Amino acid sequence: MVYCLGYVNKLIYQDILIAIQIRNLFAHTLQVSFDDEKVKALCLKFKWYKTTVGDSPEPVKSKIIFNVAINQIVGFLNGYSKQPLFEKRKLL
Repeated sequence: MVYCLGYVNKLIYQDILIAIQIRNLFAHTLQVSFDDEKVKALCLKFKWYKTTVGDSPEPVKSKIIFNVAINQIVGFLNGYSKQPLFEKRKLL
């Protein structure tokens, strides 16, 4: 809904969807960790944090990528929610 209302752009929205997939893996799989191939592959799909932080040095653990990506999203949403209402994007 945040994407449909114009609060986040497509890149941030796609990263949120990746975070949801990772969350679901941890919630519905008994034996899962950030070292699992599925989780690693999903963590490597995060893109928005690279626009602010840049590419991560190789090799970097998937848990670090996840933490940075989620912190960037949370920071953005936290800052956005504190803007006065008249400064928010206008809906088309």
